[in-house]
Amino acid sequence: MAGLLDQATLTGSTEAMAMVTKMADWVVTVVADVLQKGGQDQWQRILATEWGGMNEVMYNIYLLTGTPAYLAVGK
Repeated sequence: MAGLLDQATLTGSTEAMAMVTKMADWVVTVVADVLQKGGQDQWQRILATEWGGMNEVMYNIYLLTGTPAYLAVGK
């Protein structure tokens, strides 16, 4: 996702931006589903394998789009 975001911001690719925002929408849906089904405990187990890259890209997509859901997932 970070690479697509780079393509969107560095080259102005509208296709890359459309693709990365669709991916971000998917992430929002998956996170909401995990939280609903497994709660915060399950989410924390998933995050044990994540080192911050997803948070960063979600924050950056939020900065470009202003979509509050991306900020919430980043947090």
